[in-house]
Amino acid sequence: ESEMMDGMLERMGDITQGFPRKRLGTPSQLDSTLLYLVSPSSDFVSGATIRVHDAQGAN
Repeated sequence: ESEMMDGMLERMGDITQGFPRKRLGTPSQLDSTLLYLVSPSSDFVSGATIRVHDAQGAN
């Protein structure tokens, strides 16, 4: 969980039932994406939206 999520789950209940994979992510699951973005490998990346959402917004 994160500071943003503190207390939210108690107020809203189990929100994962509406998610395709029935789970919440953790901040550490963003590590590889963030490391890529700050590495020389991403030098050519600009103005991109990189969705890290565990298929939660997939259509």
